Amino acid sequence: MSPDDGDECVSSSSSTSTSCEAPPPPRVASESENDAEETQEHTMRDDAQQQQRQRQQRRGQRRRVSRVLTCQSHVVRGYVGNRCAAFALQSLGVECDVLNTLQFSNSRSPFYKACTGAASILSSADVDDLVDGMRRNGFLCDYTHLLTGY
Repeated sequence: MSPDDGDECVSSSSSTSTSCEAPPPPRVASESENDAEETQEHTMRDDAQQQQRQRQQRRGQRRRVSRVLTCQSHVVRGYVGNRCAAFALQSLGVECDVLNTLQFSNSRSPFYKACTGAASILSSADVDDLVDGMRRNGFLCDYTHLLTGY
């Protein structure tokens, strides 16, 4: 037998001879061992899937879909009041209903030459009327949060 046959060759440093020995044959698992391993893998996978389903169910029970009523100003140009709040909330996946208390052309910042829309301010009677319509339709019970501003 030569060392090039793919067998393991062991060389002894005390002697000049080299002896070649075949490696032990690989252990072959019996069918019953394979079946037991497969059953264990399936059981572990099923347990993991069941635990994941249970976690999802618990999350669903705890987590109610957030719905916010945001009562703030609105601007045609710029990002303040409801213009900003609604976008941010919806970006986070929160359902959002908007009640605009007033409407301006832009924010009342000193950076703008003019700010118009003072006639667009809702009176308290107008806001009451809107809220009454929401109450009659049963919408007020849907809100988990109320966000107010200017």
